[in-house]
Amino acid sequence: MESIEKELIDILWEVVPGKKDIEIAGDTDILSEFELDSLLLFELVDVVEERMGVNLFEIDDFVSKFRNFGDLCQAIQNKKI
Repeated sequence: MESIEKELIDILWEVVPGKKDIEIAGDTDILSEFELDSLLLFELVDVVEERMGVNLFEIDDFVSKFRNFGDLCQAIQNKKI
C-alpha cells in the first residue's frame, strides 16, 4: 500500500501545488488541510481515477473515506485487488 500512498501524495501536491509543506499522515483530513473547493475536488477525483485506475464513486461510503488520507488509500487498495 506504500506505493498507493506515495502516488496519492504526488497527485495531491500536483493538484494543489501550494500545499507541499503539509505533513500527510493516515489521519490527515484531505478536504480541510488542502482547502479543496468544489473545482479542486473534482480535479483531484479525476486525476486519481485516471492514474490509479479506480472509480472512486464505486467505493462504499466514498464521501467519508475521501476526507481521511488513510481511509482513502485503503479504499483504493481494496478496489485494485
